Amino acid sequence: MEQYKRDVIEYFNDTLRSRLRYPEIFNIEFYMDRIILKPINKTKKPAYNLYVNTPMLHDYGSGTLLQRLRDVSIKNHILEEVSKYVQTVIPNAYDFGFYSDGTNLTIKFNTKEGVLEEKLPPLGFVEPYARMAANFSEEEDLNNFCRSTPDINKLCKDGNFWGEMIRIRFPQYYLPLTKGYNREKLYRGLLYYEKKSRPYINTNNKKVGNSYDRFWTLLSNFWEDFTLKHPETLKYLLFNNLIKINEDDTNFIIRFLDSNDLLEFIKKYPLSYDILNLIVNDMFHNIKFMEKLFATTIKDSQGNILEIEEDDLKEIFYYALNQDEYIYSLEEFKFWYEYLDGSYSLDSLIDFLNKVYDVNTHTLNYILSKLPDKINIGQLMIYLKDLIGAIRPMAFKGVYNKYKHLLIDEDIDELREEINAHDDDDIRDDFYRIINK
Repeated sequence: MEQYKRDVIEYFNDTLRSRLRYPEIFNIEFYMDRIILKPINKTKKPAYNLYVNTPMLHDYGSGTLLQRLRDVSIKNHILEEVSKYVQTVIPNAYDFGFYSDGTNLTIKFNTKEGVLEEKLPPLGFVEPYARMAANFSEEEDLNNFCRSTPDINKLCKDGNFWGEMIRIRFPQYYLPLTKGYNREKLYRGLLYYEKKSRPYINTNNKKVGNSYDRFWTLLSNFWEDFTLKHPETLKYLLFNNLIKINEDDTNFIIRFLDSNDLLEFIKKYPLSYDILNLIVNDMFHNIKFMEKLFATTIKDSQGNILEIEEDDLKEIFYYALNQDEYIYSLEEFKFWYEYLDGSYSLDSLIDFLNKVYDVNTHTLNYILSKLPDKINIGQLMIYLKDLIGAIRPMAFKGVYNKYKHLLIDEDIDELREEINAHDDDDIRDDFYRIINK
């Protein structure tokens, strides 16, 4: 296989180039059903070779190889010679033809069934087949290869075959031990990663401001698609330090990893404070994750230990609880309340009720169960007036009903005055319904 490739490369970049005197040098890609010639140099003409043993083709002067192929005799002669090279490894290859997109040249050919069985070693030798399959850049071509014969189909179910392909095509991502990974999935994911290529932005570009939104969209789409389509490959690359990522990448990767993988990512990669803050915002409701996160040593790129500041945690806590669409459990309340305050003092509990717009029933009942049976009436009136002023009718109702047996008519009149300070009739009605029962 390697000799075949060297022969074809030498033929187009040396032998034939000297005979036809075209300027190009080609990068040549080999596939099961075609050879693609991609010009990389159009500036230098080759020296005229007087010592080529093969018969000279007609020389019609200067011109690229594509231009020279307009001569049918030249084209047919080249196809005839190329077919001999191809048939050394694919003996049943036939129907050779030239195609071009105006820049690249493609020599396509067909193969008859059974071709792979005649010249290649027995299937116990994985490497020759892996080298052949590693030439395919398209999943369709790879799938066709695996369907080509029953024996090849069986080979494609062997993890060693895919591991060898990773070693050949992606040596920079190859690890001898890949226990726990599906190597076929790894290889297909690496093909995707190679083909798509994550986007970058040139921060020195003066137009960066105009293109930044598009860049972020492309980067987000790349990591989301890669995570959804090839999660195993992503974990393989990340957790074995096989790729370098920056803060822009991290900003999106953390959004698409599940909680277990996210925790591993945090242990392995440095974070900025903003990224850590974002993680806490996104995972706020996952108590088991948050317990593990707070028990993890998190570092920034300078090796400094990162911790979310208490004020930022409280802001996240109260913001989440005040979202209309957010339904939090009693377990979440207990975890966050105890983590942030650690105290069920009367002042702390009432302060919490003042900050949460619409405390849910199970949390309110739990808080009321923590309030003492005896309370200073003057302090109680301050608490109740604060709840009226903050427009917390549900919390007011709970506290009022717990202690109303301690209040006298004058106390209730004071509360009515506080209620009347609100201009909104609906707000006043909400509180009147509570104290008039």
